[in-house]
Amino acid sequence: MSALSDDLEALATELITEYGQSCSFSRTSGGTFDPTAGENTGASTSTWTGVCVPEDYKRYEINETTIKENDIKLLVNKTDTEPKAGDTVTVSTVVYRVIEAKKQVLNGANVMYELQVRI
Repeated sequence: MSALSDDLEALATELITEYGQSCSFSRTSGGTFDPTAGENTGASTSTWTGVCVPEDYKRYEINETTIKENDIKLLVNKTDTEPKAGDTVTVSTVVYRVIEAKKQVLNGANVMYELQVRI
């Protein structure tokens, strides 16, 4: 990693930590869906935490196809586990589903994540 990448990662982490709030992620994997019971059995769930800054999408970004009216953009500090679509994230007791997860990369180094989330 270059000195610039190190500096930008540190700056992103500092700003998100200063202005953000804690959030917790959850990912369920494996298991079998039982259509009779309507539930997934035998699945395992992993959890991890991060710090995020919620932000509303700008009016011009909302197209009601990929980005809907009540979607939220979350800027998340670099975490040990990379968030991905289908995960859930809890922010201030509200549980969101991750629709899209983008790594913000500079010179090959992950600086932070930008998530599109939906209730």
